[in-house]
Amino acid sequence: MNYIFTRNTAIALLAIALTSCASSQNAGKIESLISSSSEPEVATTPEPQETEDIPQSATSSEENQPKTITQSSSVITPQQLNRRVKQFTVRIDGMQNGSGVIIDESDNTYTVLTNWHVVQEPGQYTIQTSDGREHQVDYQQIKQLSGVDLALVKFTSKQNYQVAEVGDSDYLSEGQAVHLAGYPGVKTNNDRIYRFYNLNIVSLLDTPINQGYSVLYEGETISGMSGSPLLDDNGNLVGIHGIYRVEDPAIRKGSSYAIPINTYKELVAEQPEPTDTVASQPSPVATKEDTKPTSDSTTVQNKQVDNIIAPQETTDEKNIVKSSETGINYTRLEELLATENWQEAHQETRDLMIQAGGREEAGYLDEESIKNFPCQDLNTIDRLWSKYGDGKLGFNTQRQIWENMGGNTSSGNDTLEKFSVKVGWKKENSARDEFLEYSELTFNPQIAVEGHLPPLTFIPSIFHANNPGSTVYTPLPQFMYRVRTCSKTSAIPQLDTTENLTASNSIVQEELIEDLNATVNESEIIVPLSTDVLFDFDRSDIREDAISTLKKLGQAISKLKLKMIQIAGHTDSKGFEAYNLQLSQKRAEAVAAWLSNNTDIPRENLIAKGYGETQPVTENQKPNGEDNPEGRAKNRRVEVIIPQ
Repeated sequence: MNYIFTRNTAIALLAIALTSCASSQNAGKIESLISSSSEPEVATTPEPQETEDIPQSATSSEENQPKTITQSSSVITPQQLNRRVKQFTVRIDGMQNGSGVIIDESDNTYTVLTNWHVVQEPGQYTIQTSDGREHQVDYQQIKQLSGVDLALVKFTSKQNYQVAEVGDSDYLSEGQAVHLAGYPGVKTNNDRIYRFYNLNIVSLLDTPINQGYSVLYEGETISGMSGSPLLDDNGNLVGIHGIYRVEDPAIRKGSSYAIPINTYKELVAEQPEPTDTVASQPSPVATKEDTKPTSDSTTVQNKQVDNIIAPQETTDEKNIVKSSETGINYTRLEELLATENWQEAHQETRDLMIQAGGREEAGYLDEESIKNFPCQDLNTIDRLWSKYGDGKLGFNTQRQIWENMGGNTSSGNDTLEKFSVKVGWKKENSARDEFLEYSELTFNPQIAVEGHLPPLTFIPSIFHANNPGSTVYTPLPQFMYRVRTCSKTSAIPQLDTTENLTASNSIVQEELIEDLNATVNESEIIVPLSTDVLFDFDRSDIREDAISTLKKLGQAISKLKLKMIQIAGHTDSKGFEAYNLQLSQKRAEAVAAWLSNNTDIPRENLIAKGYGETQPVTENQKPNGEDNPEGRAKNRRVEVIIPQ
């Protein structure tokens, strides 16, 4: 039925509307009436309103239309939004639990966007859709998006599931209302039910934190919500939720974080799907044919130096690092570390460790595989991490921290807890089984604590417990013992006989003890050099009268021909902590530079690191609070740490 409105009728209706309408939405309608009231009289027919929650395929006569919810410009209620969102939000069950959102469909194959840390552990996974059906996931088809905590997971179904409309996260702002949907809960099926949250954005970071997170919103979320869709008021996908951080431990007040959806769109645009690589898929085991020497004249056989793989010589510019013990190629790992792709390097390390241990089917190392782990491969991975991490990364760095805390093969949960806190894998005073999620790890050596990388995700029950609240079994002590055993085969030069080796070490030890007051323990020789002797006050230039001391040190170290020597700078507690840290770093580098320039020790074998005032050998103050000049003098030092 058509209605004819005269100008007077329109004005009368406008007056009524102005009296009764208070909301901003109605105000928008009033403005529309005002503009139309000045037009000539016309006959109008109301347009039929768009039907809510109907996919395009249901309203179009064309076949194979995407099952996408049309982005609406009209405001809908939270109840309507919830009904819409629930259709494309999925639950993920497997080695880790999480949520996800359907973002694409083609030929009955659906693509789900979720967090990489939800599916990064190889194993069986299922996706449960809104109708309660469970769909098996082919793990080989899971794809990680480079550099961020995002992954694409596929499943097939002939059912008609709705696909989320991808929005534009550039239009987000502080104070804006957003919504979160997912399936919180632990691994038991009964407690993982769908939940819908109404939240508000509190901050947008200019520089994302680790792995792409930059959208902060209020409210504490529950385990199992990782990978959940973050949506605007129209139901458009604007982010992927992933982590919750406590910012005030006293009241456990914190914020949730999401990766903005435009990060995903940019990565997809840069890396089309056909070129994506399968994430976290163990490399195939090298066959006997793979490891046979090639007759190609361009390749020279591996050189083995001190049980560490040396690069092969080739006619091209690319060095190949390949194990003669297992046939595994470590070239890609070195390339990732050299280009500071730390997270990808860790994932490569995990796959290589599992491959070298012969545990591809299980997806982790057990006690037996650790006990027999090939030393050449272990030492090579450790050498690469230590080389590109300036000595603060790698297995031996972790092993030294473990042993300094009293760790041994019989250590139990208490030592494991303390060690995990020390290397930043666990928060202090957290529950026994509560380790950081993968997305919370810090893949940046500049800000990560010493020993944080690489995380040992190839060892079971370090980052997740099979039975929370019970005793956590982990072969971590056995792994640390294997690192120690293998490090001895790489750190000591391979001389003709054991007698010569022992005699050579003994002579060097005696020289260092007698001439430089070195101390010796089971694993290290520590040579303390007073910075009062080496440097002038507040300077990092080597003093002329310190040259004789450094010459003695260089001559002794040269006899050992070691592959890695640590040089640690320390200060007392006078002055600002940040300044002391910088000064200690400069002094450690100065000693390393002098040894490299004046001896036959290569610079890359000298790892210089400053610790500032964090590792005193004695008190800077007396018990009564007075200054302790003698103690501070002992703390001002550079230590040369020589592995045995």
